[in-house]
Amino acid sequence: MYNCQKVYDLLKAKNLKKGDLLEYLGLNPASSITQYLNIDIKSSRLEAIADFFDLPTDYFFDRGKIYDNGQSVNVAGNSNSKIRISQILEREQSLRSLVEEKEKRIKLLEEMNEILKSTIDDLRAQRDNGK
Repeated sequence: MYNCQKVYDLLKAKNLKKGDLLEYLGLNPASSITQYLNIDIKSSRLEAIADFFDLPTDYFFDRGKIYDNGQSVNVAGNSNSKIRISQILEREQSLRSLVEEKEKRIKLLEEMNEILKSTIDDLRAQRDNGK
């Protein structure tokens, strides 16, 4: 069954405004989001909402999984391993930051590699000119 509360939880967890989602959906950002989420939602609208959050549409359905007030999800099908959505989002942000830092380090190492190559080329040229 479709669970519109998940949309509200994601907006809160990602610190987004309801108007941001409405605008993305091509609706008036000043409108009441309730009418668009709670009343027999169309599959095309649900797909757009899923795209907005970069999640599969199945995420917004309760399919026999255990939820703790819409805040926890099963991990790998194990009902004993529940984590909060906010923990997932925090982990995602942490991983994104880690990737950014790694990319910076890679760029710095590539720049250092180019400097070393240039220095070696210069030293070889000096050596060859001295012969």
